[in-house]
Amino acid sequence: MSVASPFVEKKTGYLVKQSKDVIRKSWNKRYFELEWPHLRYKKDAADAEWRDVLLCDGVTLTDELGGGVDRPHSFCVLHKDREPFLLQAESQQEMMEWVNAIRNDPSSKCLCHIERSAAAPGAVLSPNGAWAQNSPYPLRARAEVGLIDFDQAEMLGEGAYGAVQLVCHRTTGSTYAMKILSKEQTREADAVELTKLERDVLKRARHPFVVQMAYAFQTPENLYMVMDLVEGGDMYAHMQKQKRFPEKTMQVWAAEISLAVGYLHSVGVIFRDLKPENILLDMEGHCRLTDFGLACVVESADQRAHSFCGTPYYVSPELIMKCKQEGRERGGYSKDVDWWALGVLCFELLVGGPPFDGAPPIRLWFPATRSSGSSSSSLHLRPRTSLFLTHAVALSTCTQARPVRRSTKGL
Repeated sequence: MSVASPFVEKKTGYLVKQSKDVIRKSWNKRYFELEWPHLRYKKDAADAEWRDVLLCDGVTLTDELGGGVDRPHSFCVLHKDREPFLLQAESQQEMMEWVNAIRNDPSSKCLCHIERSAAAPGAVLSPNGAWAQNSPYPLRARAEVGLIDFDQAEMLGEGAYGAVQLVCHRTTGSTYAMKILSKEQTREADAVELTKLERDVLKRARHPFVVQMAYAFQTPENLYMVMDLVEGGDMYAHMQKQKRFPEKTMQVWAAEISLAVGYLHSVGVIFRDLKPENILLDMEGHCRLTDFGLACVVESADQRAHSFCGTPYYVSPELIMKCKQEGRERGGYSKDVDWWALGVLCFELLVGGPPFDGAPPIRLWFPATRSSGSSSSSLHLRPRTSLFLTHAVALSTCTQARPVRRSTKGL
């Protein structure tokens, strides 16, 4: 079995360790030495004999100690074949230095994370930052990240089977929004595949108007997705306060959303839930698409989606009429459903309300399916103000009941 390269130079120092005594569980100061992958300790630096050795390759690190243990700057080194090491440092900085060293993480030496394509096959980055050719060790791109790397702060929001929390990376100091999903509740809601799909979409999406995922990891109880923190709130909250927006604001937002949606389509992703609640605004007012829980991945331009999903006000006619019903395929729908939702959103930004009304929500879908004309009036849009009439031509290009007639050229 190959062993990862020793990025981290030998590290020594004192840590407080919990004893193996089952009854007393005392904590004692011990001298540790890490010469990766071996972590060993003895009572004092002057002692000749090492008391125990732990192989660090493949260990799991956590600051959830369990058993009612509440000691600051403490962490646990878990190994599948032996008893864990429970250790305490003098400060959080020292704790994270040991954590990164045990992981063999180059960031503990302020080295940049590297990609496999950055060097010739078989080359590795030595501790001083130089490339070492013909090394016996395989290339290691970056160390794993876990819950221990983050300080958890305030709760930003809660959902059906999870929550979003503000967190700070302990090593870099960067702040993120961490989505926490309960595995048990995800299974009960039969949302395991949707959760995996959301993670996969976030992994492949890299665009300035799409929220980025920085890390993803799991514990026995939860799934975690660490994403960009977008501090301006969602578009829905701003629409509740302002109702209508100027033409130039709508044009900028429509352009940014169009670029984001077009990019998602180019990498084979249909959003399927474009609505104000899923559009975040940064502190400069720029849009970021988020929440890909209902997105789907298509491998080719001809592949169709068949499941029925979305939000009533923004659902397109073909999604209503051509999705799978009672186990029967009905032709399906394509990425054009996202352009329909964008047209509805543009109307709502200018006019202050959606183009279709109805109660209960199921009645919203029928006006959308009956439209067959090429003008905005054929969609049964409510003539509210002369402002809407000025933009009818622009809006009709997106809110066409027939997908082949939709485009974003009018925006």
